[in-house]
Amino acid sequence: MKFDAAVVDATIIIGLAHRGLTDKVFRVFNVIYVSQAVVRETKLRGRQRRRRDVERFAKWMNICKKWDVALFQALIVTLQRRQPKKKHRGEAESIAQAVQQKIPVFLTDDEDATYEASQLGIRVISLMELFRLIASEETGE
Repeated sequence: MKFDAAVVDATIIIGLAHRGLTDKVFRVFNVIYVSQAVVRETKLRGRQRRRRDVERFAKWMNICKKWDVALFQALIVTLQRRQPKKKHRGEAESIAQAVQQKIPVFLTDDEDATYEASQLGIRVISLMELFRLIASEETGE
């Protein structure tokens, strides 16, 4: 099953990069949007990501620069209440962008972000589910 578009969180990019599958996500999604905070978190534009799969991903992704500021701020407050030690900027930007741009899918493994995105009607796909989708696209099932 191929999806039109998704917004991706840092946990997914890092999980895919550890397995050398970062560029395989484009077999499942036509367009991938990444928030500016996630780009900073994962260093997609820095010197530390020189593997071919990550370079191809960084070349094909779209950096999203517009989001609903009020929703972003509300999400930051909500997410920080649940986990005060974490900043949550990447998750909040990603969800706010999905709402603003009407992107139907959010890729994340963060439980709190999953809950908030689901409440806003966004389908959430975890890393394990994404692995299954990539495998099924490769085998043609």
